[in-house]
Amino acid sequence: MTNQDQFQHAGKLVSRQLYLIIVLFVVITTLLLGLDRFQAQILDSVRVYVAAEGYWSKGQKDAIYNLVRYASSHDESALNAFHDGIAVSLGDRQARLALQAKPVNIKLAREGFLRGRNHINDVDKMIWLFRNFGGYGDMKKAIAIWTEGDKHIDELLGLEQELEQLIHSGKADKDRIHAILLRVDAMNERVTELENRFSATLGNAARKIKQLTSLLILSSTVFLLLIGILLSRRIVKSIRGTQVALIESEARFRHVVESNIAGIMFWQRDGAITDANDALLEIIGYSRQDLRHGKINWQTITPEESQAVDARAMDEIHRQGFCTPYEKEYLRKDGQRVSVYVSAASFEATRDRGVCFVIDISEKKRAEQAQKLAATVFHSAKEAIMVTDHSAAIQVVNPAFTQISGYEAAEVMGKNPNILSSGEHEPAFFGAMWQSLQESGSWKGEIWNKRKNGELYQALLSISAIYDDNHNVTRYVAIFSDITEQRRLEDQLKQSQKMEAIGTLVGGIAHDFNNTLAAIQGNLYLAQKYNQGNEAVSTKLDVIDQLGKHSAKIIQQLLTFARKGNVQMAPISLNTLFAGLERLTRSFIPENIAFDIKTSDQPLTVKGDMTQLQQIMLNLFNNAVDAVADKAQPQVECRLEAMSADDLFMREHPWLESNQLAHIHVHDNGCGIPEENLQHIFEPFFTTKEVGKGTGLGMAMVYGSIQTHHGAIDIESKPDEGTSIHLYLSRVQTQADKVPETTSKEHKLHNTRSVLLVDDYINVRDTYAEALASMGYQVITANDGLDALACFEQHGDNIDIVVSDIVMPKMSGFHAVERMRMQRPELPVIFMTGYDPQTNVPGNLRANSQMLSKPFSIVELAEQIQQMLNPGNAES
Repeated sequence: MTNQDQFQHAGKLVSRQLYLIIVLFVVITTLLLGLDRFQAQILDSVRVYVAAEGYWSKGQKDAIYNLVRYASSHDESALNAFHDGIAVSLGDRQARLALQAKPVNIKLAREGFLRGRNHINDVDKMIWLFRNFGGYGDMKKAIAIWTEGDKHIDELLGLEQELEQLIHSGKADKDRIHAILLRVDAMNERVTELENRFSATLGNAARKIKQLTSLLILSSTVFLLLIGILLSRRIVKSIRGTQVALIESEARFRHVVESNIAGIMFWQRDGAITDANDALLEIIGYSRQDLRHGKINWQTITPEESQAVDARAMDEIHRQGFCTPYEKEYLRKDGQRVSVYVSAASFEATRDRGVCFVIDISEKKRAEQAQKLAATVFHSAKEAIMVTDHSAAIQVVNPAFTQISGYEAAEVMGKNPNILSSGEHEPAFFGAMWQSLQESGSWKGEIWNKRKNGELYQALLSISAIYDDNHNVTRYVAIFSDITEQRRLEDQLKQSQKMEAIGTLVGGIAHDFNNTLAAIQGNLYLAQKYNQGNEAVSTKLDVIDQLGKHSAKIIQQLLTFARKGNVQMAPISLNTLFAGLERLTRSFIPENIAFDIKTSDQPLTVKGDMTQLQQIMLNLFNNAVDAVADKAQPQVECRLEAMSADDLFMREHPWLESNQLAHIHVHDNGCGIPEENLQHIFEPFFTTKEVGKGTGLGMAMVYGSIQTHHGAIDIESKPDEGTSIHLYLSRVQTQADKVPETTSKEHKLHNTRSVLLVDDYINVRDTYAEALASMGYQVITANDGLDALACFEQHGDNIDIVVSDIVMPKMSGFHAVERMRMQRPELPVIFMTGYDPQTNVPGNLRANSQMLSKPFSIVELAEQIQQMLNPGNAES
């Protein structure tokens, strides 16, 4: 047998043995994975049951707690909470009974586990474990404990029913209730003991399963290791037997193996390649068959731009027999280009043939390009990049580092990065940073740094360690960006979102309160009308009227904060407004306070609501007066001036409609506002004043009004140094400084027309109905949209006008009126709303309709009805 035959035989033997090892490895690995999956499935299922026991336990505890609470408070919500808690145990019992049924009811079991508040992804695991292992070992014991615990559900429900009957009977004997609660406590102790046994039993089962599967996995691993060692020894023995053949083969092919370090081709001047090694063929992408058929020509695989350098190389070879090594490109068979390093020489016998050595430098070229790209990115990055050595001495920084920190590169070379330290962080902060770098090689977080000019800025910093082949740190790379402005804008957004949420809540509260006030005002009108000259009663009714108006003002302030107030935007001269304010303030600002208002000589006109702007300034002046009350030399100043905002200011207040602004500055030298209170200053009902001296709505109203006017507000304040409030409103070109005046007129209130009154609030509906009836109107009432349609079907021809609330159950006022006008298109309608005074009437209903915002007086309603029924006689 030749050496080649011996080598082939040995190779086949080794291949078979390797195949056997692989097969054994796959089989045992599959077994191990199966065991591991089996273990994970059981342990996860046991974990789910333990979690379910927690839900069960919590449900029973909640039920018992709320039952006790119900016994003491008789609160039906506690009884409802009891049923919610016991529903968990009832769901688990349903699941257990369904799984123990013959046949098993999987659907009912799933519903039960879901009622038991188990996650939907865990239900199938619980069913699987119950069905496959419910009759064995600890799982069987756990189910028995579960069954025993479920018996207490009926007992607990019985106690609940007994307690409920006792309370509802009206003869709630404290001793009997106490006796029931003692029984509840006793049962709670038994349930707790069962829960502990259930968890302990499942835990014991999990430990046994884990020990068993771990033993199997370990045994299989040891078996695989022994088989691998045995077969590896046999392979080594076979390999040794072929060493002689390998040595002889190595001698014959050594020159080929060595030549594969570089591509080698034998060339001719006309471009033909007579022979080449495999390395060369791999570089240019051709096969040896292509070489044998003469399909490879070194001239044709050279792109045009490399042919000139080839020509110079051939001239060198012709003169001296070799050429200087040079770079060029080849065109691969697939059309791609490959960068190579070429060195060629001719045979001594002739200059027309020779040998050429080719080295593929494509990776080197790509590395150079990547390095060039990295350098470009390094210098053009907007984030600051800083590289230090292992001792944290700065080695290099990019231009963005200079832009952010203010330090030139030469100023920081060799220095420690602590030159950027702001002093805002404790040593423990940097200790945690260094520990993270040592343990994981990276750290990321936010940090306060200091610029060269001393200014502090917030940075998002990421540090990574660079390691050598021995896993020793050679460098640290730090990348950071200035996020001060980003965080400021995020804080503004959070504040805006918080205020928007509060505004939504406030709007809902105002809705209910307005309906209540509407009923109060209606009843007050009737009480005043029915009063038979009793002066004492009249006085009390006047007080109630004043209180109602005060409450309405509070609601208006809430709606203003919620940006739902009834505003009339028009061009307003702030110069005229402030001239009037100067007169108004004389009545409430004490003479001991140095008060000064200075207005601009330049006309300043904004688009706004005169009433709201007046209220804003009066609120600010009131707050300033309160703030300086304890000062020896109290001062309050107000300035109105024109302002042209720069780009930075507009970026900070992007909602402003123009950079041409009216700037209102109110300053006092009073007590100031602590920093922790500044972020809450615009929240409704937040006040720093003493009890009885503030509602907490003033600044909330100011904030809401400024938002309504698309303006901006900033506050600067420090304790004992006073407060400055800055208001910014966009100016308009037109001028309108006339303060709107309101007048009170007497109206004829008596009529004999028919009114359909629709409102789901019974107090509002009945009160308005009685008041309108007292004026001579024929009133038909309905409690929602559907009821109104029924009334309209019955009395439609006799109804002269509809007065309807908008938001009602079953059918809205808009929808009901739309249906009515299908029969009577010209039907007059007055819509009422207790929520948003700016609610728009749909376009198809606007004709011959009006809107009234609750609360409104009976006189206002009657005036509006009379105006719509007699438009030609309405007073102007």
